[in-house]
Amino acid sequence: MTGIARAPATVSPTPSPSPAPGQPTPERIFMALSAHKRTAALWAAIVELVPDESRVAPPIPAAFSLKMLASTPGGDAYTYAELDRMCLETGFKATDLKPLAPTLQSLVIAQR
Repeated sequence: MTGIARAPATVSPTPSPSPAPGQPTPERIFMALSAHKRTAALWAAIVELVPDESRVAPPIPAAFSLKMLASTPGGDAYTYAELDRMCLETGFKATDLKPLAPTLQSLVIAQR
């Protein structure tokens, strides 16, 4: 991917279906984009603290993963591989991971 373009937000006169609270984030995003057929959004962006596959590095995303596990029912932080799999299973065609330096967060870009 060479660049990110923003699609204008549109407001639908009819409410979109509300996904269940337990649905993974990519599924909720895909449903929201699909509900507004007039929206020309071809990309979705997810900003997260993404730990590596070992879940123990980098330190801050790993600590966030531990905090989620300790403070939420079944909580965890998703690795890029998990976010990629969820996006592809939901209907997105491809994903890419971009670090958001100097922050500790990463941007997952999903192509619709």
